[in-house]
Amino acid sequence: MKTFKYLLLAAIAAPAAMVAVAPAAHAQVNGIATADPVSAMYMTKAWQTADQQIRTTFAAQYQQLEAKAAERQKLLAQLDKNGDKQVDDAELAGNPAVKGQVDKIDADMNQLSLPILLAKGFAIDRILERYEEAQRNVVNAKKIGVILAPNSFLYYPDAADVTGAITAELDKLVPTVSIQPVPNRRPSEQAMAVLEQFLRIDAARAAQAARQPAAPAAGGARPAGQPAAPAAGGTRPATTPATRPTTPPPGR
Repeated sequence: MKTFKYLLLAAIAAPAAMVAVAPAAHAQVNGIATADPVSAMYMTKAWQTADQQIRTTFAAQYQQLEAKAAERQKLLAQLDKNGDKQVDDAELAGNPAVKGQVDKIDADMNQLSLPILLAKGFAIDRILERYEEAQRNVVNAKKIGVILAPNSFLYYPDAADVTGAITAELDKLVPTVSIQPVPNRRPSEQAMAVLEQFLRIDAARAAQAARQPAAPAAGGARPAGQPAAPAAGGTRPATTPATRPTTPPPGR
């Protein structure tokens, strides 16, 4: 839950996705193709719509998470005695009162983020249920013999990438998904693994947006800030998410 919570915070400032799926050209070379399942699912209209619905439905929770993250960072700054912008276990132990406040904020943030993460997980489950069918349809239509992960190649031409074709097929098979929780059920482990990769993509986009000059916000509104995220291992620096997610193979 800790990893999800901080990825969610790092992704808060990600702008609404403007996804363009590249044309698939011949979409395979000599029967060999490549695809990134996480990107294929992330780019679907179903996910983009569901993600936007979740941001709207849980807007209050997102705002509270931002506020608590800012409060948390102020507390951690009090513990950073050596000024390295990291707080290790020794510094935490040196001020039990502040550590208790940080722990209380962590518990509050876990509670606030849980319904958001569950809604996202349930939406991803619905997409995962149709992924193999979408991939099979692309394989049959394009007479593909083998699909390998992108990191299995030293080189491949753009025409070998069928990620966009799988996204287009998913858009046909599952145009929309529900974000409503299923009673007495939790999202699958695979859905939560995919969600972690989605949040890393969002966080990378948020970091990229933060590095770009800010455009004037419409109506004078202030864009959401990006709170720092602590890392595992005893220190708590801001995290820098990977720009290229590891791709777990879909399939149930």
